[in-house]
Amino acid sequence: LALRHIIHQRRSAVALDGHTGITRDAFYQILLKALPGSRQVPFTTLPWRPAVDLLLFVHRVADLAPGLYGLVRDPARREALEEALDRSFAWTRAEGCPASLPLYFLKAGDTRRVSQQTSCDQGIAADGVFALAMLAEYRVPLEAFGPWFYRRLHWETGVIGQVLYLEAEASGIRATGIGCFFDDLTHQAFGLAGDRFQVLYHF
Repeated sequence: LALRHIIHQRRSAVALDGHTGITRDAFYQILLKALPGSRQVPFTTLPWRPAVDLLLFVHRVADLAPGLYGLVRDPARREALEEALDRSFAWTRAEGCPASLPLYFLKAGDTRRVSQQTSCDQGIAADGVFALAMLAEYRVPLEAFGPWFYRRLHWETGVIGQVLYLEAEASGIRATGIGCFFDDLTHQAFGLAGDRFQVLYHF
């Protein structure tokens, strides 16, 4: 697909139908493009180690069990995430997942209600194919670089969001950022304890 065309047609969804789904391959393609890497534009514009992982509420992806999933964008953080999140999570590779995609199945179940509740009770979080929370490694970089780095963490979530917008358009669906959310409730949904990690954005 021509990038210029996708950029020009990119819009924020204002409502979703609660019925549309996507294939598992399309879902994995979207997430692969959200990974950092030496050839992954625009992430090459960020001159720091990736600090944001994705916590997913999967609703309607063909041949993939609904439930909670985690995309670890920096493999070095997996052990810390396993320790910080609910200890009962499975942490098994998602079904049919490409070897290059560090996506983990955490817990099965209908997550539409909790995804809506964590997003300020907005139905759009439950009506989409999936919803997600962007979880930043919070305490360590702020201690290492200073409070000013907090803005950089938000920059990274913004870049991820723009990639997700474009990949949704390329897949024939539409997406939206969710600026109103309850971080504490999201932490609770994933059993997150401590202050090492912090949810900064929903999508």
